[in-house]
Amino acid sequence: GGTIEALVERLTLHDTTIDSDFVNVFLLTFRNFCKPVDFYNLLLARFNICAPEGLSESEHKNWKLKKLTPIRLRVHNIMKTWLESYFYEDEDYECLQPMLDLAEGDMKDMMAKDTKPSSLRLGNSKSVDRLMAAAMALVPDTPPPPPILSKPVLDSLADGEKVNITDIEPLEVARQLTIMDSRLFRAIRPHELIGQEFSKKEESQSVNVRMMSKISTQITEWVAHTILQEEDVRKRLSVLKHFIMIAEKCYTLNNFNTLMAIMCGLNSSMISRLKKTWNLLPGKHETLTENLRRITDHSRNYSEYRRQLKESSLPCLPFLGIYLTDLTFTDDGNRAFRRTNQVINFNKHVKTVRIIQEIQQFQVPYNLADVVELQEYLNQEIEACSGWDPNELYEVSLQREPRQDPGTTPGLRRVESFVGDNVTIQSAPPSPSQTTFTMPTSPLANSSITRDHLSSH
Repeated sequence: GGTIEALVERLTLHDTTIDSDFVNVFLLTFRNFCKPVDFYNLLLARFNICAPEGLSESEHKNWKLKKLTPIRLRVHNIMKTWLESYFYEDEDYECLQPMLDLAEGDMKDMMAKDTKPSSLRLGNSKSVDRLMAAAMALVPDTPPPPPILSKPVLDSLADGEKVNITDIEPLEVARQLTIMDSRLFRAIRPHELIGQEFSKKEESQSVNVRMMSKISTQITEWVAHTILQEEDVRKRLSVLKHFIMIAEKCYTLNNFNTLMAIMCGLNSSMISRLKKTWNLLPGKHETLTENLRRITDHSRNYSEYRRQLKESSLPCLPFLGIYLTDLTFTDDGNRAFRRTNQVINFNKHVKTVRIIQEIQQFQVPYNLADVVELQEYLNQEIEACSGWDPNELYEVSLQREPRQDPGTTPGLRRVESFVGDNVTIQSAPPSPSQTTFTMPTSPLANSSITRDHLSSH
């Protein structure tokens, strides 16, 4: 840690190699403890550093060569990196013209001949995300696998005719959901993840994070709603089996985010209580469900999921909610300052950036073919099922299978194994808050939501 002055001095030291990780962490997080214009003024002060008094002509010449010029080079490089890769136009814009004026004025006159201060003008273009460019390079040149869609289904989708989800190959549904989710995930930028920006209810800059969370919740609603649409138990079973297979295909695609959303729907109170439907589930699907619940189990801070994520190869779509949890805990659990309000706890920001860097390593596109007609169908279906009152859905569940005497069923046993041994299975109807569809974003929130969702009725 250190004061803002000390941190800026470290960014521009003349006699040592600058740690690139330190530069990246600082430029990514400095707005949390310093206004951009104040940061610019501190850089300007470093650029205009004065020589100590009493130096002889030769000493002054040596000081200028060995200290002033290196510091000015460092200031130039920091400004250039800021403009190229970390410039937030809405927050930093008032610093742009002063930096360009400096580049064309004092910096141009005083910098060493081999430097090019005019290169600061590069900052006026959009930010260059080198990591994303590197990630794009990982995409194989081989063509994507051909979509698995029958011509009648594709024609019906193109014509806007009624199509049942069970008419569509589970793998292709999983592929298109993966493309849609991955597109949002890869659009997330670091500033959306800093300072709990994603938690703000109004004027949040975390557009992609919030959209991804919203769609995950809508997928959960879609799963429950689609199953409950079927009055006949056999048809309901067919839909249930289909969603289990879609979830399993998401898992084979390393798409943990959509997997979590689907499993949240399957384990919601209005679906888990359908014992007549679950009792008809074939052994194959029962085994798949057990495995998927084990993978998505939140116990021990999602230890099984974290283990599998660590072993997964790219491309991979991680569960975003856990990263939001980790970022929140890091922000809440570490003080902004040490001892006094002058000493910045820079270690807090290092931890934050490490989490963001882990997210960035997964921002790699899938080599899958877009099926626009299917994506439009899925978007329409998911959107149509969103916003339903959970209590109304629960009433539909009771209509499909009226409440009977409490008893343990195969479905209930699976629920118990998902939520852990310490959960008390309740028999009272859920309250409105207990049936709310919300993708978990923290262990605490997940514990509450999951236990209520998976209560037996």
